[in-house]
Amino acid sequence: MASPIIEAARSLTVLKEGPFHTLIELCHRASMYGIARVSYRHLIPKCHCAKRTIQRHIDLFVELGLVKKIVTKTRKKVLVNGRVEWRLWNEINEYRILFLYKKPDRTQAPIDKVTPKFPYQERRGENASASDGREKNQSLREQISKLEFGLRALYTPGTIGYVSTEAELERLRGLVRVPTTPADGVVGSDRR
Repeated sequence: MASPIIEAARSLTVLKEGPFHTLIELCHRASMYGIARVSYRHLIPKCHCAKRTIQRHIDLFVELGLVKKIVTKTRKKVLVNGRVEWRLWNEINEYRILFLYKKPDRTQAPIDKVTPKFPYQERRGENASASDGREKNQSLREQISKLEFGLRALYTPGTIGYVSTEAELERLRGLVRVPTTPADGVVGSDRR
């Protein structure tokens, strides 16, 4: 999310090498709105600098108008000479990036296309081809031809697969209407 901010920070020519690296590390922690919440403890090992050097860099950024520093303070109980007193305590600093950068138009989803939950169902019609023998849009004749091929190619007579495939073939052949002679004028099982 911080890539437009980092890109804009790299194009700045005002800073020298040390402050430049501190600004880049600050931009790495920024949200897409240009707000970075980071402590000096985090920046010290990242920038390979002392705490005072990072404080000087931040002061330089504020002076140049690149960053606005917002310090959040809370009241905390502290033990002083055997009694408890309330003292102000600095929390993590917040930095608002002020230099211009191109904000993203919208956040992109991690995946543009999500795969469907169920397999793709082809439209019924002229180009509908069945990939599974049990689909409703496959004709009985196609199912019969596939089972006959499987009977010849896959099974040997007498095995369980051969017997169950033969039974399924007989069932499907019974469903197919067999046309009679045209002289009757009656087709298939409509004959009484």
